[in-house]
Amino acid sequence: GTTKCACYQKKLAELVYADSEFSTLLDEYSFEKYDERVFDDTTALKSSGKTARQNMADNLKVALKYAADFPIHHENLYFYGHSGTGKTFLATCIARELLYEGNVVVYRTASQLMDDIKEIRFKDNKELGELLLNSDLLIIDDLGTEMQSDLAKTEIFNVVNGRLLNNRKILISTNLSFEELKEKYSERLFSRIMGEFILVPFLGDDLRIKQGFLRRKKFSENL
Repeated sequence: GTTKCACYQKKLAELVYADSEFSTLLDEYSFEKYDERVFDDTTALKSSGKTARQNMADNLKVALKYAADFPIHHENLYFYGHSGTGKTFLATCIARELLYEGNVVVYRTASQLMDDIKEIRFKDNKELGELLLNSDLLIIDDLGTEMQSDLAKTEIFNVVNGRLLNNRKILISTNLSFEELKEKYSERLFSRIMGEFILVPFLGDDLRIKQGFLRRKKFSENL
């Protein structure tokens, strides 16, 4: 009849991220591919007293438990730290596990989320709005990289707040410090994140820079 079947949102979610990098990330990232050797284990970081490898091991435990206990908890995750420290990797690992269990997961960068919001507001795309509000998990990657405007601040708050009010889970990743988060967005969004999310710090150097250096070094040695 007119009632949407249970798989409808799942198929809609697949269409939403079909044109994004998410499909590629799902192929490349998984818990099984985690390699602790890429994280430095020689220098303890002043902020925590742990090495980058120890920090990532702690975060891996959080991610594994979050995915394993997903049906029985109502927790949200906030991944924060410098670029290239493993935030997107772990977020994608969680998404991969949940998708295989049949959950509806929507992955959007902050910029893509703003594009979706404009689609909803100006083209009256009610189905997309329903998906952003009621999917099992919404991942907002790279919060703070979207074009800054009063509209962006308001709409991102509305998405986060709307999902919290509906007990729908959210995972946010960002390169912003807490001070930058508070400065860029409203006090209301800052308060929601501080009070409603598990805060997960990602420490250490940019792995992309490190891996790029190693690739160039290996290439030069083979000349």
